[in-house]
Order: sequence, then structure tokens, then C-alpha cells
Amino acid sequence: MYKRLIFILLMLMAFSEAFSQSNIYTSFYRKFEAVANKETSYKQFYTRIDSIVKTREPSNSSIKIEFDRDVDFGYTQQRINITLNGQYSYHLNLLTHHDTLCFASVLYGPAPFLSDKEDNYNKRTNHPKIDTLQAIKYLKLRNAFYGSTKTIDDLKNELNTAEVYALFCGEAADKTNEYKNIEQLVKQKRINELRSMLVSISCERQAYGVLGFKLLQKAHAKISINDKKIIAYLNRRKSALLECRGCFLSVFND
Repeated sequence: MYKRLIFILLMLMAFSEAFSQSNIYTSFYRKFEAVANKETSYKQFYTRIDSIVKTREPSNSSIKIEFDRDVDFGYTQQRINITLNGQYSYHLNLLTHHDTLCFASVLYGPAPFLSDKEDNYNKRTNHPKIDTLQAIKYLKLRNAFYGSTKTIDDLKNELNTAEVYALFCGEAADKTNEYKNIEQLVKQKRINELRSMLVSISCERQAYGVLGFKLLQKAHAKISINDKKIIAYLNRRKSALLECRGCFLSVFND
């Protein structure tokens, strides 16, 4: 009876700790989301987020801009990574135009290395703040340039994508599954699928598309003038890429 009582107490303590942790990360998720929903200025948004981070343990809490990159026509994509008390991680995906906050999405977990639990949590709870007029203006401009049909749902999904991007991986620098997939698309001349990468809102997937078309060129496949124009533009555009090693350099530099 005594052993059973101890077991029950231990189980209750474990449940209480897990519940407490869940409440903590849910609580801060909601705080960051409330700021995103209220603010229209990127500078003011960042200031308020930073002030929340400063309420936590200074030695174990941080706010870091992972990238701040050009995504065409004066629009910029930012990802802000946040750590609280050394264990609670969040990343904020943003689209801004000058100081206007056009899109703000709060996600739980250290991007791009999300666990299944974190990924499922985000799918259930994520409700990005979207400035519809700015989003439509941006999509209209890029659809006209890229010849694409991107929607606001595409904007949400592609800005929120958390993936590990690589062409090679491991000590032997083996080709990744994505590289092998691109090679297969090239071999089968599935140009439409490669073009969908080229016109993605994700800069990394665009880099995959550039690689695919480079491989097509080496195979002496015919490439349209419009696709060549897009590839030349992407080669000139200065956009930071998120990758697990410096393998995208081979895509943009001959």
C-alpha cells in the first residue's frame, strides 16, 4: 500500500510538472501572438517582443534575428528565434514592407528542427496575423513577375515552412533525398515541377529550382526565355539562405 501511494505521488508530480511546462510555453505563445495581432509597425513589434524576453532569466534567454532577406519588390522576410529560460523556444516568421508588418506568424519550437509534437502543436494553434491588402499587393506583384498563381494560403504555408535544406549531407557528403529527387525530375523532364520550386515564396526552394534548371541545361534541355530571366534574377538577388552546410553555393556560383 505504501509503495502504491509513493508511485501515485510520483505520477502526480510528473503530471504537474508537464502541465506546468505546457502552461508556460502556451502562455508565452499567446503573449507573442497578442503582440503580433496588435502591432502594425515592425520596429514596435520587435521592441515589445524584446521587452517580454527581458522578463525571463537574462543568462538563459535570448532573441536573435536568424535572417532578414529580400523576397522581391521591397518586401522582406524575417525569422526571429527566441529562447526563454534556456528551454522554451519559439520562432516568429514575418513579412514586412519598410516598417509595415504584413504577416506575422508565431510558432513553437526551434526551427527548423521541430519534433512531431511541436509540429502538431503548431498546426493546431497557428493563426498568423495577415494584413490582407499588403499580402494581396505583394502576391499580385510576384505572380505577375514569376507567372505564378500564389494565394494567401500559399503565402502562409511557404513562409511557415520549417525544413532542413541541403544538397549533400554527412561526412561522405552524400547526396540528400531532395537532391536525388531533383535529379529524377530532371531525368524525366518534369519541368513544371521544377518550375514550381523556382517560383516558390521560400528562397530555399527557389534555390532547389535553380539547381534543377542548371541540371536541365547540362542535359541540353530547352529552357524558356521567361525561366532564364527568373534564374538570372535569382542569381543577382541578395537573399540569405538557410542550409545545414554551404552546399547552395554550388547552385549560384559556377
